Amino acid sequence: MKTYIKQSLLSLLLVSGIALAENTPDIEDIFNKCRDKADNTVQMNECSSNRLEAYDAELNKAYKKSLAKCSESDNPKQCKDELKEAERNFVKYKESMLKHLEKYSLYHDGTIFSSIYLNFAADLTKLQYDTLQDNYVGEEP
Repeated sequence: MKTYIKQSLLSLLLVSGIALAENTPDIEDIFNKCRDKADNTVQMNECSSNRLEAYDAELNKAYKKSLAKCSESDNPKQCKDELKEAERNFVKYKESMLKHLEKYSLYHDGTIFSSIYLNFAADLTKLQYDTLQDNYVGEEP
């Protein structure tokens, strides 16, 4: 009987994992396929730019959902005000880091720098998206 329960639970977890995977934005997979096909820096930059745009779009969705979740809090106005301030601070941080990268990156004079810059921007955006999605939205994308 215990074996049957374990197998049932494992099957349920596997099926729910597959369902969640289907709903998750597959930005990295698309990016990796694009980058693997790229023949030059211009094409690599296009892949990186598309990755950043995709994470920006996902971040905007998660931010709107997070703001909406504030209505469920004890103090919706304060929740929204603090989330807006936190998002503004994230944007300032992101811009500051990118500006610093432009000046001091080991590769700032190289042809690959644009791709590095775009991917760093995408990484920061993905981190913020993951933070909102995991800690505020509380649902799979």
